Parts: sequence; C-alpha cells; structure tokens
Amino acid sequence: ASMLDQRKNASSVSDVIGAEQIGKSGDSDAASALKRVTGLTVVGGKYVYVRGMGERYSATLLNGSTLPSPEPERRVVPLDMFPVDMFKGMIVQKTYSPDMPGEFGGGTILLQTRGIPESFTAEVGLSGGYLTGTTGEKGLMYKGGSMDWLGMDDGSRELPGSIADASKDQSLLERDQFSSRGYTADELEKLGEEMNNNWALHRREIPLDVGFNATVGHRFHLFHVPIGFLAGVTYSNEWDLENKEKSYFIVGANDDLELQHTYKFETLEHSVDLGSIFNLGVEPNEDHKIQSTTLLM
Repeated sequence: ASMLDQRKNASSVSDVIGAEQIGKSGDSDAASALKRVTGLTVVGGKYVYVRGMGERYSATLLNGSTLPSPEPERRVVPLDMFPVDMFKGMIVQKTYSPDMPGEFGGGTILLQTRGIPESFTAEVGLSGGYLTGTTGEKGLMYKGGSMDWLGMDDGSRELPGSIADASKDQSLLERDQFSSRGYTADELEKLGEEMNNNWALHRREIPLDVGFNATVGHRFHLFHVPIGFLAGVTYSNEWDLENKEKSYFIVGANDDLELQHTYKFETLEHSVDLGSIFNLGVEPNEDHKIQSTTLLM
C-alpha cells in the first residue's frame, strides 16, 4: 500500500513494484521481476533498458546511490545478479525530477533494499536449463583453472612474475643500436619461454545450465536494541554453442557472383555470474534506522 501511495503522490511518471507483488510473481532475480513493468526491455535476461532506449540513457540507483556496472565495457548494470528477495520495492522513474542524477536520460531504476527482518527468514531456489543444440553436444574446451565454475581465476592465467616486472616500466621491445631501451633477443626469448604453454583444445560434452539463489536473515537484540542482517546470493552457470558459416563472393565474368571463400566458425561461450548483497542494520528507536549495504559482483 505504501508503494502505491508513493506512485500516486509522485510528481513524475513512474511505475512501482512492491515486495508483495514481487513475491507473487515467483521471479528469482531483479531483472526477471522488472520485465513485467510496462515500458521496460530486458536484453539477454540481465540488462534493463527504459522505454526501449539503450544503456546510454539508463541508470540504476541502489538506496539512492548510483550503482556502477561491474562490466568495464558496459554502462548498464546486470540486474540478474541481485536476488529479488532482497528488495522491498523497485521504482522505475521515466521522467526527470530534481533529486535524480544530472545524467538522467531515458529513465532511472531505483532499487530499495529491505531492512532487517522481523524474524528468522531463509529461502533457497534452484534452477536448471537445457539449450537445444548446446546441452549434450561436444564443444571445444581447454584446460582452465580449478575455479572457473565460480567465474574466478586460480592463477592459471596469471602473468609470470618476471614478465610482469620486465613490462612494468617499459614495453617488451627488442633493443636497437640507437638506444639502450628494450631487451636483447635472448632476453625476450627467455621471457617467452616462461609463459604457460597450454594451447591444446579438446572436445567435451557440454553440461546442463544450472542456477542457484538463496536469502537468509535474522533479528537479534543487543542491550535491548534490535540489530539484524539480511544476505542474499545468486549464481548461474550457462553455456552457448554456435556454429556459423560465412561465404564471400566476388563479381566475376558477365557480372555474375562467384564464390571466393567459405569459412566455418564454431564458438562455445561459458558464462558464469556470481553476485551477493549483505545488509546489516540497527534500529535504535522507531524513528531512526542505520543500515549498511555491501555488494559483491
């Protein structure tokens, strides 16, 4: 009811999703819940665009603070990394107001996290996926690291220390007769031999897509002061196999098209998303609340 009153009294055009509506939808992450809002486009199951405009014109705020994207080449935040149970409401503001950031463009998504729960709460969700043409097929893979399933590197791809030190202050160039910069051919060869010589590919059966999300929280009393926490984690492990064929033609005799080259491409993409959010709160009295929010993406 409070979320509907907020929408009714707002001076800007906005849509509101409350915790009750989120709970009825059965969605597991914020991106899935927002796809039910009119005027929003969810791309790739994770990127939310307001009014069909690109990521350049969309912004995301978490409890009033601008949320940076964990992907360096994208401005938009992948919202599938947030468990939906962590939010008490989501507001999509489609017109500008003075309290919004100055870079407001097409719209802003305002995420409001829940405070400390009234009692112990725990929810767990599991998901699996079968992709036709990918799951169960033989795909090209290589020997990675033991933590690839978490989307992290265990050091297998780390640059050797000697190469990192050698390239810290200057480029790895061969020394010439006109200056003392760079390294000799023998030094460069020695550095190259220290690189991990693991380039072999092998075919392996592509497993099922899996997903996991969980939320847990509790309230305690310390010197009669309510304190508590609410934590959520979401994880997905997905595969996508693509086979493409490209043909190139030239204009031959009598202006007829003649086939010049044909190339076949096979691409296997392994996507792992791991994100978590942790709320720690204190309620000294009915009129004051102190809350800390920590993100890991």
